[in-house]
Amino acid sequence: LTNVEGGTAMDSVISHFNIDGSDVWFTVTQEGIKIGTLRASIGQGVHTAPLLQTLWVEKAKRRQGIAVAMIREAEDYLLAHSESRVFAVTHPENLETRALFKKLGYSEMILLERKLGDDTGRFNGKRI
Repeated sequence: LTNVEGGTAMDSVISHFNIDGSDVWFTVTQEGIKIGTLRASIGQGVHTAPLLQTLWVEKAKRRQGIAVAMIREAEDYLLAHSESRVFAVTHPENLETRALFKKLGYSEMILLERKLGDDTGRFNGKRI
């Protein structure tokens, strides 16, 4: 990997592996220790486009280009597998990750979620 901020080389290895045909994990290790992961769920995003999620980098290793390297590796992998667009998901309050994806050219969309089986959306026991 190359540090995007300072341009210095890091002693890290990025690899990917497919778990079940729909999830591809991108992992960064440094001296044999996992310091970052990113999951690409293929065929599970909006309109079956791939979905990048579960982005994590060890706190002490952040802002060294690791997340960017994993995202770009995932994009290259998806492009090589005939995908033409990708979505990313993160918690709305995760401003740092949202800013990173926007910096990399991602557009923000609003995605609404509802847990099924709870009483939300009901008034006096009737669905509204």
